[in-house]
Amino acid sequence: MVKERLGLGKAGFIQKEEILEVLKSIGSNNPLAALVEFTMSFDPKEVHHVISKLEELKNSVTASLADDAKLEVKAIENYKILMAEMNKVRNSLHSEIAETKAHIKEVKETLAARR
Repeated sequence: MVKERLGLGKAGFIQKEEILEVLKSIGSNNPLAALVEFTMSFDPKEVHHVISKLEELKNSVTASLADDAKLEVKAIENYKILMAEMNKVRNSLHSEIAETKAHIKEVKETLAARR
C-alpha cells in the first residue's frame, strides 16, 4: 500500500511534526512546500475517508479487469468453437453440393440414354 511505502505515521498519515521538518529542509519557494502547506489544512478524517473511497474504487476496477480478462478468454474459446463448427458445416455443404451435382449428372446421362 502507499501508506507503508511512504513510511507514514502510526495513524496512516504523516504527522504534522514530520511535515514541518521536511518543509524546513525544502525551503519556502518550492512548489511542493506550497502543496504540502495547502494539504495540511485538510481534515484528517475527511482525507482518510477519501483515501478509503479511492482504495475501494481501485479494488473495484482491479476486480472488474480480472473479470474482463476471464470473459475475454471465454469469448475467444467460444469464437474458436463457432469457427470450427462453421468450417464443419461449410465442408459438409461442399460435399453435399458435389454429391448433388454428381447425382444430377447421372440423372441427365440416364435421361439422355433413354431418348
